[in-house]
Amino acid sequence: MKKNLTLTGILMLFIAVAFGQVTEDRRGYIGISVGSSMPIGNFASKNANASKAGLATTGAIFDVSFAYKLKKNFGLAALLRGQYNPVDVQPLADRMNREFPGVRTYANGDGWSSGGFMGGVYSSSPLNQKATAVFELKTLVGFMNTTSPQIDMNASSSEGSIWIRQNSATATSFSYLIGAGMRFNAGKRIAFILNADYLNYTPNFKNLKTTTSMGSSENSNATQEIQTLNIGVGIAFRLK
Repeated sequence: MKKNLTLTGILMLFIAVAFGQVTEDRRGYIGISVGSSMPIGNFASKNANASKAGLATTGAIFDVSFAYKLKKNFGLAALLRGQYNPVDVQPLADRMNREFPGVRTYANGDGWSSGGFMGGVYSSSPLNQKATAVFELKTLVGFMNTTSPQIDMNASSSEGSIWIRQNSATATSFSYLIGAGMRFNAGKRIAFILNADYLNYTPNFKNLKTTTSMGSSENSNATQEIQTLNIGVGIAFRLK
């Protein structure tokens, strides 16, 4: 994390120096955007034998962003984010079918839901003399509240059938985001935004409950590192 933040800071400084002679006539903006959330690392793993596999697939994000310059090319930024990533639980059923050839197993699940707030710093660097195209970098930290997916498995054989359910659980965790984007000013009040970012957070779920049709129940703890690459597009309302 420290290495990523350092590299981002160096790049922000370089951009600011390179385009430091150009300024905008507005101090900031409030933006609304939607886009795609692509899982990476363990979060995207479909290895049913790995305890850290998130089974996540590409989902969606919704953002409300705020940015305000304190100096020429630097300022404060904040972000409200909602994120949803469906899960592919077929590898769980495939593993059970391999381990128990006489049993036919089916599985289904919903997805990982997260929402939270982050704040930090950003640089704003116009790429032309009229400042109609602006390159931005952001480094944000904050918290994400995450709900794990509910997963249901049904197994049947000649001797009968059973079901197993892993209930969803909720946890709050520290998060950080490193992003870059372009803003295209269409006038004094309106701009269009295109952003890409890397988001990382690791919720620790406690009392994750698993129940079965046979009446048994147990609680466990689970930790899941969530890493996503996100791309969003939207509209911004420029501030004086």
